[in-house]
Amino acid sequence: VAMDVDLTISFLTFLSPFVPYQPDNTKENDPNGVTYDPHTGLYHRFYQYDPTYSETKNHGTHTPRTWGQTVSRDLAKWEDWPGIYADTPWDEHGVFSGNCVFNGTSKNPICIYSNNPCNIGVCATSTDGWVTWTKRACMTHAPSPRSQVNHDTSIWRESDTGKWFLLIGGCTYNAPGSGRDPNIPSTGLTTCQGNAQLWTSPDLWNFTYVGALTPGGPGGYW
Repeated sequence: VAMDVDLTISFLTFLSPFVPYQPDNTKENDPNGVTYDPHTGLYHRFYQYDPTYSETKNHGTHTPRTWGQTVSRDLAKWEDWPGIYADTPWDEHGVFSGNCVFNGTSKNPICIYSNNPCNIGVCATSTDGWVTWTKRACMTHAPSPRSQVNHDTSIWRESDTGKWFLLIGGCTYNAPGSGRDPNIPSTGLTTCQGNAQLWTSPDLWNFTYVGALTPGGPGGYW
């Protein structure tokens, strides 16, 4: 057993130069896509961060989950920066998964993420270079009675129209094209089927629900 442990430690030591970032004594989860800031030449990487995590207590025992942040110029060497903390009425129970973008030529990044319990989509904007954040509840209406408002946001922009799209986890009751509203349960139907929900926005300020992408399933939630 001792030999197995020694070999494991040696292997991890060998790998450490190839691992871009390893938080100390904490729980890292759900790293977001890296965002490049063309104004500073820095790459920004956020991830779910739990400062009270331990192997025996698991996450969320004492404090809500937040976002940690690391930055890099070359994607090889990373430096810790202030993160996004659970410090407003909309995200006081946890900063969950999302992504960050720049809106047009603005130098101010905007991050859109799920709160806990994912009944609000939070928009956070920084005007001081990714250090402090002004937040608002920008998505508040669930597409169906069983679907969360915002769950693990992915964001992209259509180049020819400038319109923003958000793909968010959720569920539907009836298949698109069935003639029944996919987000209103039919008589006797109580099971929601996992699906991806599409939203659009012209400005990352106002959001419109478009609909589900597939008939639903497998599983009860995506």
